Amino acid sequence: MNYDTLETGVAIVADDSDTRLLALAEELAVPLLDEGAAFSGKWLLHRYRGALALSSVDKPHLQNIFVDLVSQSPRLAPARLAHELLLKAVGGLAPPELWVVDATAGLANDSALLLAAGHRVSMIERSPIIAALLSDALLRAGLPVGRASVCNADAGVELLRPHGARPDVIYLDPMFPVKNKSALTHKGLQALRELPAPPNDEGALLAAALEAARARVVVKRARKAPALPGRPPSFSYSGKLIRYDCYALRKLA
Repeated sequence: MNYDTLETGVAIVADDSDTRLLALAEELAVPLLDEGAAFSGKWLLHRYRGALALSSVDKPHLQNIFVDLVSQSPRLAPARLAHELLLKAVGGLAPPELWVVDATAGLANDSALLLAAGHRVSMIERSPIIAALLSDALLRAGLPVGRASVCNADAGVELLRPHGARPDVIYLDPMFPVKNKSALTHKGLQALRELPAPPNDEGALLAAALEAARARVVVKRARKAPALPGRPPSFSYSGKLIRYDCYALRKLA
């Protein structure tokens, strides 16, 4: 990433035997601490039950945040998948397998859903800290080679790089504002909103996705929020709180 991770006040807690975390500290250019060492920053990256996890230094409710791409969440149960609006929006369950780029991956809740549906998923995440959590989750997931990947980049730039083949679907979740802060019950979502990052230019992000996708762009919005600026969506799938705007470019098949 182009913005300095040191500005986020992050350190890594690891002993000399954890070569992955030692390498990550060097890659992110953040301090490496021993267990229990004092730290005046905001966030710690550390091991938790074998996973790379993120914890706030001073907020007890934001502890041990990690990513699990193959969890046993009820949302990922086969009987539930066909009813998920996101999967309807991207084109349904595999087969056929679709190549979906989750261009604003965050903590990969939606990527996990897409993977459970049988699709190939490429995750783009601009925060190097969150991208590190994603990469660690991918190592632990044991997925077949080529089923998932992680790229730490600005999606608006990365989508426009020449990559040869074009993804079938590009999915955008620009994290619309939450008016009622009590709705932020998921600690991972709270952490995402507290980690500093450059603001998304939503119109430019949509334009880049429309240029890069082969068949469809899907955008997650609050149910009553306006569509992103630019091209109007072709159709939408709406739930009680969330809406998925779909921009059809050509047939998926």
